[in-house]
Amino acid sequence: MGTITHLHQRLRPPPNRIGAEEEVSAVVADLARRFSAAPSDRAYHTIVAQSGLLAISIPADFGGLDVSNVVLGEAIAVLAATWPQSATALVGHFEALEAIRNAGSEEQRRAIYAHVAAGERLAVLISEFTESGDGIRLSTEGIGYCLDGELVTKVILDSDWLLLTLSDDHGNPRFVLVSCEDPGLSVVAAAESRQTFRFQRLHVAADTILIHGEDAMLMSRAVGHLMEGALTLGRLREDFFSAVRQSSQRRQHASENDIRQLQAEIGRLHVEAEQLAALVNRCGTEIDIAQVTPGAHAIQRAAQSAEVVAIAAARVRDHDASGSVDEVRLAELGAALANAAESHPRPLESETPQ
Repeated sequence: MGTITHLHQRLRPPPNRIGAEEEVSAVVADLARRFSAAPSDRAYHTIVAQSGLLAISIPADFGGLDVSNVVLGEAIAVLAATWPQSATALVGHFEALEAIRNAGSEEQRRAIYAHVAAGERLAVLISEFTESGDGIRLSTEGIGYCLDGELVTKVILDSDWLLLTLSDDHGNPRFVLVSCEDPGLSVVAAAESRQTFRFQRLHVAADTILIHGEDAMLMSRAVGHLMEGALTLGRLREDFFSAVRQSSQRRQHASENDIRQLQAEIGRLHVEAEQLAALVNRCGTEIDIAQVTPGAHAIQRAAQSAEVVAIAAARVRDHDASGSVDEVRLAELGAALANAAESHPRPLESETPQ
């Protein structure tokens, strides 16, 4: 593991170590308080890294807290209400950590987790996250590999490492870990919150290639959907409190009709937040179950629950934009549920970990 273990040997103070789930809410509350002062992007990345929050989902077998995904979702929701940029960066980080949980060798995972425990951030760069044409190519080069090409991301990524999902020369799926400081990688900011990642003959050592199966992608995507739902939940809560404050300020001067409309909006925001919170909590529990007992049915249940959260969150965002509903996504979920019912007649029932 020479490549992974010797990159990024920076001089940085060791992060705080969060030793119990009960500490997470206190750490997040402190971060939210500090973010309310609107620090610079560089400052909040440092603050998050030093908080110890980046390492809370490292598996217990590797010395981590392995925090419940219910707790993780609530942490993202709280941060999203105060400083959305920090919460968005954490979404990709925890999605990448979940991918690594189910990929590579024990030695590879241990080396990566050591970097995360030291305060380094990950980001997942997958095909669904990009709009790129031919994308990038992974080809054999000596005892390692070579990356060429470019990808355009739909959102801004800011991390120490990229976890790419690619296929090798034989079409086998692989995770590829790339240092964002590698001279073969250049990052170009684009308009409308987009970035271009350009890879020019970037050498990839063999020990930064992680073999994975389908379950790794399913679970990583499930955690990503959970985190996206938590992001939307946090923004809903902030919109709710903003509407409440607005109602209080306008009570003496607005017309009765305006007050009634604002009160209706407050009610809608509260109902949507409560509904999404329930879905996020249930999804977190399903993912917890799949992590403890990673059978096919448990993983399928986690994936389906996460898709429900993603659709519910998208409906909230679409309501704010145009009121549209993604019927294609609903149809895909319905087809998956119908197929699952053939082997499990009651697909909505979850399993209890033993």
